[in-house]
Parts: sequence; structure tokens; C-alpha cells
Amino acid sequence: MRSRHAEAIDTVDVRAGTVEYSAVGLGAAEARRRDLTEADIEQIVRVEIADRHTAADEYDSLGRTDHGDSLRAEAATLDALL
Repeated sequence: MRSRHAEAIDTVDVRAGTVEYSAVGLGAAEARRRDLTEADIEQIVRVEIADRHTAADEYDSLGRTDHGDSLRAEAATLDALL
């Protein structure tokens, strides 16, 4: 299964120190976020669609076709947005 955790940030600029040298102010300790391209977003959505189809098949094999149908409907909705 693929990891769903965010990509690790570069810690080159992270320094330990005493309190007087720590970051101060709203957002001062925030890590720089990764900017996603349209292709990145599309790939994420495609993985979500595939995950829903896989889970739907598993629900079907357990006799829970109602849940499988719901997941397939979600996948179809996401696919329509691409």
C-alpha cells in the first residue's frame, strides 16, 4: 500500500538552540510547503480513484455490495472532475 504521509521536508536549515534563538511569531516555525503542480494533483486524485475501486472490490467479496457501490460512485465523481 502506498504511503499517504506528506513528503518529508528538507531539514538543512533546522537548528537546535536555546530559547532566545528560537522562532517567534505566528507561523515562524512553519515548514515551507511543497507547491503541487496540476500533474501532481491529478496523480493524487487518480491514486484515490484506484484505492476506492480496490476497496469496493474487497467490500463486494465480503458481501457488502452497498459499500462497494458507494465507493464506486465516489470514484466516478472524482473521475468526472479530472
